[in-house]
Amino acid sequence: MRRSPHFTRSWLSKTFALDTKRHYAAYSFIPGLSDSFLYTRLAVVARGKLFYESVLQDPSKFPGWSTGAWFETLMYIPAIAFRDVTGDEFERDSSVSIESFSNIDGWK
Repeated sequence: MRRSPHFTRSWLSKTFALDTKRHYAAYSFIPGLSDSFLYTRLAVVARGKLFYESVLQDPSKFPGWSTGAWFETLMYIPAIAFRDVTGDEFERDSSVSIESFSNIDGWK
């Protein structure tokens, strides 16, 4: 197995950075929507650098739950592309968790 490419480490870190109490407050008033909050954070990252940086700096710009802005597929694209290009299995970088509510500092 080979290590995760830079692209994967980048979106993992960006997704983690959006896992904050302020971003969740813009997302929903309903507690515990972990999967949909994750998929929406992935959608923010997928929309590109300018949008991501804007939302990171101003959590009020984070898409609300009712927008349906999800991009769950982003979690699978690197493994598929890596396998297609190298023929090797993809080893996910586990140094950064993207699970919702895992950014302890972001939830203080």
